[in-house]
Formats: sequence, C-alpha cells, structure tokens
Amino acid sequence: MELISGLKAMYMFRVFTLLFCCCGVVFLAQPTTAQQKWDYSCTLLDLLYPSYVVSGRSPIPLSVEVLGAKEVLGEEMAKRLTYEWTLSQGQIASGQGTPRILVRPNEIRGVADILVNMRLIGGHPACETEKSFSIKIDSECIPPNKLDEYGDISYGDEKAHLDNIAAKLAADPTSIVYILTYAGRASCFWEAQSRAARAKQYLIKQHEIQEPRIITADNGYRENLTVELFIAPRGSCGPLPTPTVPTSEIRLEGSCQEKYQKRNEPIEP
Repeated sequence: MELISGLKAMYMFRVFTLLFCCCGVVFLAQPTTAQQKWDYSCTLLDLLYPSYVVSGRSPIPLSVEVLGAKEVLGEEMAKRLTYEWTLSQGQIASGQGTPRILVRPNEIRGVADILVNMRLIGGHPACETEKSFSIKIDSECIPPNKLDEYGDISYGDEKAHLDNIAAKLAADPTSIVYILTYAGRASCFWEAQSRAARAKQYLIKQHEIQEPRIITADNGYRENLTVELFIAPRGSCGPLPTPTVPTSEIRLEGSCQEKYQKRNEPIEP
C-alpha cells in the first residue's frame, strides 16, 4: 500500500519511494533552482486509500493518479484515460470510469476486507496499468470527531497542542490518537511523514504514551501543511483522508533537514 507504509496525492515521499522501485523514473537535480524536477520515461499509478480500519457507515473515497501521464502520453491522450474499478464486495456509489470513486460498503456486517482492483484503460502498455489493494471496514464503528488541527507552526507551539492531546490520553487509558498529516503544495522531501513521526516521538518520550496508542498516516497534500488530531476508543476506526491537492501539482523544495535547521527546530524524531 502506498499509504499504509494509503483520497495522501503526492510527489513528496510517495513519488520519492517510487523512484527506488521503478527504474523507469529518473530524478534530475537542477543546480539553478531549489525546486526538484522529474523526468518521466514511464507512468506510475499512485493510489490513495485509508491505511487503517474505517467506518462502513458512509461512502469511502478512493483515488488514483497517473503520475507522468501528460509527459509520457501527451496532454490529449492523458485526458482520454479511463479507470475500471472492481470490488470484491460492496458497491461503487459514484465515479466508475474516473480516477476517484466512492465505495458504499452496503450490507457488510462486522469487520471485513474489501479487495479493490483498478485497471487503467488507455495507458502505455509497457507501463504500470493495473493495481490491487484492500481496505478494511467496520460496519458498526462510528468515526471519531476531530479534536484539534494546526498548520506549519513552530515546534514550541506544536508541543502545546500535543501536551493537550497527551492529557486527554492520560485521562482515558483505553483511548488512542490518530495523527493525520498533509504536506503543503510547496514541501520539502518527506515532510508529512517527518512531522507525523516527530509528533509521535514527542508523545512517547515526553508523555510516555505507548506506541500502539498512536496511529500516524500521511494522507497526501493540501494547500498548506496540516496536522489533524483525533482521539478514539482503542480498537475503533479512524477518520477518512481528505487531501485537496494532487501530487502532480506540488513542488518539492529541497531537504527537510535543511529547512528545519534554518528554523532552529528538530525534524527527525
């Protein structure tokens, strides 16, 4: 799973990871600019789906982006791509034929896996055109309400938000926290993942919160870096991902280590 290691979207660490898996994509460092550029020789399928158990009470968004479609296929052919989705159970409520669908779990009872297959029609035959994955749903689970949210604030301010979460976790030892991160449109490498890891380690080291009580997920991209915090009972389901910016529209702007050094902040947990 792209997002389990995952509606993110998502040059940052998802595309960076794909570079090491697919030799057809070459990273080019541009000496005249801080921005990184990508030269595609083949398209890649970037799937976004929840990496943890989610509620079966409402439609579940799933999406795919064909990275490098315009570069490899041309703009006109990229517009003509169609997407064939199939499910092992449940129904596609909307979006069949498009890169984004809503899955309605229907009459599934209890905890179940829905196997999903996505086949790209009109893609380059030598490139990646099909992928399968699974999502886990709990038909009885009620998704948690968001408790807190913050953006690209200083580490000192962030710790105040996390101190508040830690107090709530301490008050209810059966609860868990979901830390959902979205990198911004202009991001350094691995920023969403790094911010989630930093928050998690702060809760563990400073407040002795047990690691299994902290679930982190990089859920793609938004206009600006966003961290969302949810508290739920242990064994319950998590919130659905809600990215707003596709991977193809983001800009990578160098190393996070360098960015946070300039801010006099740690980024590695």
